[in-house]
Amino acid sequence: MMSGLFRLWEEAYYRHWEGHLDARVWYGWEAAMNDLNGYPGVQGWWRLRSHWFHENFANLVNQLQGTAKAPRLYGEPMGDEG
Repeated sequence: MMSGLFRLWEEAYYRHWEGHLDARVWYGWEAAMNDLNGYPGVQGWWRLRSHWFHENFANLVNQLQGTAKAPRLYGEPMGDEG
């Protein structure tokens, strides 16, 4: 599952980089990448398998994980939730 997800992200990244994916669409892909790359399990998977991906994309993911905020997608309270 993780391999498929990262392959989709990689494909969207290169399409955007080459000018074939609108910046407004890329925004959504990048937002999902930012959120999910904050999870320790995702980061652990990436550390073991980042060598499967091209250096340009790997650098992007490494940067995202280096600046990732605490996870908040699945069950973690949002700022406006009590």
